[in-house]
Amino acid sequence: MTGMNMNERSKALEGIRLSAGNAGKLTVGTQSVHAEHCKRDKVSVVVCGRVGYEAALGFMLGENLADAIMIEPELDPYAIMRTAISVNYGDRGMLLICGSSEEEKSTVMAAGGLLEESGFNNEVVYVEDCIVPGDTEQMNAGYFHCVKIAGAAASSGMTLKETYYTVRKARNLVKSISVRAALTSGGRGRDDAGLFGEGTMEKIAFQLRQASRARTGDTVCTYISGAGGVSLSELGRVNYQLYRSLTERGIAVHDALINPVPVGAANADIAISMMLMPDELKKYYDMPCSALYYNKT
Repeated sequence: MTGMNMNERSKALEGIRLSAGNAGKLTVGTQSVHAEHCKRDKVSVVVCGRVGYEAALGFMLGENLADAIMIEPELDPYAIMRTAISVNYGDRGMLLICGSSEEEKSTVMAAGGLLEESGFNNEVVYVEDCIVPGDTEQMNAGYFHCVKIAGAAASSGMTLKETYYTVRKARNLVKSISVRAALTSGGRGRDDAGLFGEGTMEKIAFQLRQASRARTGDTVCTYISGAGGVSLSELGRVNYQLYRSLTERGIAVHDALINPVPVGAANADIAISMMLMPDELKKYYDMPCSALYYNKT
């Protein structure tokens, strides 16, 4: 959607809304999509940043998830402010979730300042989960886990501060990695099965375990998202290899999700996210939710 003007972008978003029927109760603007909720007395959750527009809409926007997602390629603090106000429920305040790039953080912080000046309480959580830094585009796949916890915590009646600290705790337990970036960082790489073969996935699983300090007896949730040139069968094979590598080491996989929707890039890459799942957060992760491509009952 980067090359579209505002009018064409609105049409594209409206087309996405129409595909969801009435179940999603989505409202489309020129720069964001909102989900209509029945419960009004709650903290509102707004996701900002270049997270892959279709993937973000499909997996993170809906009941007990995010209330709005910004889809403008170049974020603007006033647009974020307007979107947050449009989904403000009562006087509970707003939680803004964004990526860890300096541009995103500064823009969202500016939006938070504008909201404060206008009398709206808000907090900002940065998703800083990429464990192979140095790329121009970081793979913040951990957005999903943070939004899942945020939406459930807000819907459970938590205050803004309680929601903020709960999501920060979740954020600190999430690690993500780009398969292609991991292969350039040394160690075992490509094998006979190709880019996403068994040898590669053993290396990826090892790096995720090391970064998250997952040990035998721990429980984790995983989330795998493709980038343009990756087939669903390849995503399934990656999920199988990752699941097997973790469970063989005594690490229980509570949930293993695949997002088949491309996240913007047209190359063969996969973003893999893993979250350590303590009992105190499991109840929020397991709360029922409904989105365009993701439903949990």
